[in-house]
Amino acid sequence: MLRFVSKVLGLKAKPSPTLELRDLASSLEKAGKNEEALAAIDEALATQGANGSLLVYRAKLLEKTGRRQDAISAFETALSMPQPKASWYAGLARLYELSGNQQKSIAALHAALRIDPDNSAIKKALRRHVKQEKISGAMLSGRPALQSNRILLEGRQDWSAQGVRDPALLTDSSGAPVRFGGKYRLFFNTRDQQLIQGGITTVGWAASDDLESWEVDEKPFFRDGDYTAAASAILTENGNIRLYYAFDTAGGFRFAETADGENWQINTSTLLAPADFGCRRIGLPFVFHHAGSWYLLCEGMRSGFSIFAARSKDGLIWHTVNAGEPIYRPTQGNWDSASQANPAIWPQANGFPWITYNGNSKAGTWDLGVLRSAPDGGIDGPWAGLALPLLTRSDLTEKTTRIEGARLVVKEEGGDLVYFTLPDSDSYAGGKIYSIRLDADDIAVIANAPASMGDSVPPPLRPTAADATVNIAPASVEAEEHFNDDLAKRYFGIWDAYPIQKLTRDIENRWIREALRPGQRVLLIGSGGGREIEALLDFKVEITAMDISQGMLDAGRERYAGHPITWVKGDAHLPPADLKNFDHVIGVGFVLCYLENPELALRNLRSTLRVGGQIHLTVVNSDHFSENNKRTGAIGNRVRTLYSVKSLRALLARSNYVVQSVRGLRYFVDGLPGDWNSKFASSSQNDELMTRFIELEADLVGRIDPSQAKELFITGRAI
Repeated sequence: MLRFVSKVLGLKAKPSPTLELRDLASSLEKAGKNEEALAAIDEALATQGANGSLLVYRAKLLEKTGRRQDAISAFETALSMPQPKASWYAGLARLYELSGNQQKSIAALHAALRIDPDNSAIKKALRRHVKQEKISGAMLSGRPALQSNRILLEGRQDWSAQGVRDPALLTDSSGAPVRFGGKYRLFFNTRDQQLIQGGITTVGWAASDDLESWEVDEKPFFRDGDYTAAASAILTENGNIRLYYAFDTAGGFRFAETADGENWQINTSTLLAPADFGCRRIGLPFVFHHAGSWYLLCEGMRSGFSIFAARSKDGLIWHTVNAGEPIYRPTQGNWDSASQANPAIWPQANGFPWITYNGNSKAGTWDLGVLRSAPDGGIDGPWAGLALPLLTRSDLTEKTTRIEGARLVVKEEGGDLVYFTLPDSDSYAGGKIYSIRLDADDIAVIANAPASMGDSVPPPLRPTAADATVNIAPASVEAEEHFNDDLAKRYFGIWDAYPIQKLTRDIENRWIREALRPGQRVLLIGSGGGREIEALLDFKVEITAMDISQGMLDAGRERYAGHPITWVKGDAHLPPADLKNFDHVIGVGFVLCYLENPELALRNLRSTLRVGGQIHLTVVNSDHFSENNKRTGAIGNRVRTLYSVKSLRALLARSNYVVQSVRGLRYFVDGLPGDWNSKFASSSQNDELMTRFIELEADLVGRIDPSQAKELFITGRAI
């Protein structure tokens, strides 16, 4: 292609593969042949993949050929990539200005100045804009003009002397302000003194007739132990206030309700724990209702803070979204690249709400930001973070190192942005709650400000060549195959009729369904006949079932004839190379217990998952009372390995997975006489005692520590 173009255009290009497409494009451009230069750059992008510098060069060529809007799109794509340059923003600003969009032009110049604060040319262009438009440069950078920055609340009572923070307006489920006892209510977290001195963290509240002036109640509103930090308060349909809060950042979230503001009913169950998100600590749960579902946003700490989310049908039982991973990952080098915390919603008339939050690129210093959702987006994203903060410390007249906890009080033609400040690194000392007015123009600027969809997840760790050469004893593989060929003859007879197996199947299927979304790709390993498939069919997921036993595969094909399921004969130690990019790998039926080299299998199964995909496995708990050393190890030539919670977690960690949850089931039914299960399966009459045992087991799920269960169900995320 290069030789052909060079020859046709009469250029002296070397017929060597070392001639780069960009060099050719440059030569073509100098010769005045911009269309041909553009073709060379397009070929370079097709060959080399997305590249910021090439995209910027393409934008310049597009402008030269009269395609300004395409040039703007090329610049915007380049700026969504890691480590954008100030000159790219400046180039985009010029195109915005030529297109008549002065607001976007100034926002782009502010972004350029943030990267290169000493660039005199950018400063000059910005001053010219502001002078011409007579508009605040801060506002047109995608941040509001400080029209009315005023203190709403300070800590003046003994129980709030250390400071106040985390404003939370009482709202209905959609986020709209509502009254309780005839007044609007604003909640806040506060502390009486430093923790080292025995400080108590409580929730206070204030009342208002007009959402402007607030009067703090003389006594704390709510306390659950020595630490209670709330982030949202919702007026329920029956008129109660429901408060969602962290009872301990290392412990998790609860909720409490009151009908009169004084007497409380506390739900002591933990709604979500740090382990659900793979975090050390979680805090500030913000809850809202949208399009038929409840959602919870929170901050979680791993190495730094990130924003996590969960979904619920009733606001009581919660399940993590995005596989328990952060819902937003900022672009490397962005103002919020180090941490993102304290999320809340910004209601939108159409589409999914936006998110307000605080972020930083350096520990201990926080500014306020906004995440915009896509028109058809949801809690899973994609989320676009503004290139610049919504509000920065330098925007304020009062010296502060932290601006956090933004909440939007929606009003006609705009709203009030309520937030708190802290003067130093202490999380409560000197905390004050402020308000800033946003009008319709401010919100329009925020809606159009430059934003980035953030960085992609790092590439996966693949099994090494050495891993693939580990020998698996043929005798154990053959023994496992023969055992399952024989079991296939009665496989569905067991899982359809035996009470304990039916209980196990139903609970496992419920947990599996909670993790799935329609259209995903699912790989079943050690699938047997596919007892879990029936629960997946209405999800419209793409199912591939793999088992070492041909008899099992034949039983599954017969059971699910007519359904588009792919059946593969294969060994979980070395899955076929064409099994790639699955969203979930599922191995129930204790398949991991019967693998001779489970670590090899897990590492090779890792290569079948997309980055961030999940693996769901069940194992027999070695600590359960029904197990003993006589039943472990080899059975004939078959292998049977048991696992404790600790050893199971360690195995997944060694195999390139982050453990997201460990759940347990079957706490005592395996201690019943051995013939009960089969006897009542073959009887036409249900035994009342056995039925009660099964019902009790189902009720115990989630109420007893998994380490006491017979079966451990573990979910991990591929890294």
